[in-house]
Amino acid sequence: MAARGHVQDPNDRRLRPIYDYLDNGNNKMAIQQADKLLKKHKDLHCAKVLKAIGLQRTGKQDEAFSLAQEVSVLEPTDDNSLQALTILYREMHRPELVAKLYEAAVKKVPLSEEYHSHLFMAYARVGEYKKMQQAGMALYKIVPKNPYYFWSVMSLVMQAVSADDEKLAQTMFLPLAERMVEKMVKEEKIEAEAEVQLYFMILERLGKCEEALSVIRGPLGEKLTSELQSRETKCMKLYQRLQRWPECNALAHKLLLKNCSEGSVHHTVAEVVRFVEERIKEEEGKESRSLRGPYLARLELLHRLRERGCPEESLLGTAGILNPSPFCPFLDLKFPPGCCVPHR
Repeated sequence: MAARGHVQDPNDRRLRPIYDYLDNGNNKMAIQQADKLLKKHKDLHCAKVLKAIGLQRTGKQDEAFSLAQEVSVLEPTDDNSLQALTILYREMHRPELVAKLYEAAVKKVPLSEEYHSHLFMAYARVGEYKKMQQAGMALYKIVPKNPYYFWSVMSLVMQAVSADDEKLAQTMFLPLAERMVEKMVKEEKIEAEAEVQLYFMILERLGKCEEALSVIRGPLGEKLTSELQSRETKCMKLYQRLQRWPECNALAHKLLLKNCSEGSVHHTVAEVVRFVEERIKEEEGKESRSLRGPYLARLELLHRLRERGCPEESLLGTAGILNPSPFCPFLDLKFPPGCCVPHR
């Protein structure tokens, strides 16, 4: 149990043999050593919890739980007891009891950064996103560090993601998260890449693609360095959603020249094929004379894919003497005199 290395309690020396027995899997000896220690020091709560861990690991769950509750109701605030109870409750698969444990601890020691952090993590393990938001902000007020502030922001995003009512997510949780991040942006307090990633996630979920694009292409986007071509990939994704095809095509071409194995870029090629085919289907469904643009686009795309040797070429059919299928729409169209295709 590595946690003992951080314990500053004077009783650490007395508890060390029990820790060692538990670490080595000698649970019966740990129980015996705890009993000996409790005879001399009845108020040494951690020894009682360590005994409970030994009982839990030897299959005596009910006895272990009863012993743990004797300590838990006392609402301990010493590191030894809190850490030991946390380990025990995790082994019992009762993470909600860890949250209750630290709720009591922060009430008694309200300025403890460590206990507030443990409380936030305990809420995270049980999916209490609203309480996570409150715990994160309470921690930030005590210790104004960026990670704690953004813990609260992320908790709002999680409330939006898990909300049954999408309208509630779009009108309350995500807008509040956006305002919280914008406050930090205006105060020039954004420090880490993860904070920019979170901002991007919020804007994307709100459908604010133009704003997200401004963030990625602006100074904040320079913090996106952990992934290769992260900024470019995000920009291309936004260009697609905004249907800004010229920029998307130019960026995809640039990335292909840099890294031909980039999966997302090849995916974009497939998206282009799909887009052209959808436009053609729309034209074929019309009663009026079809436009030439989508059909010419198919031929041009087929030509470019063939030049590059892209496998997506097969999705468009083959243009040749034996199979003139891509040209058929032109053969079927009736055009005015002196014009091979109508000008639209």
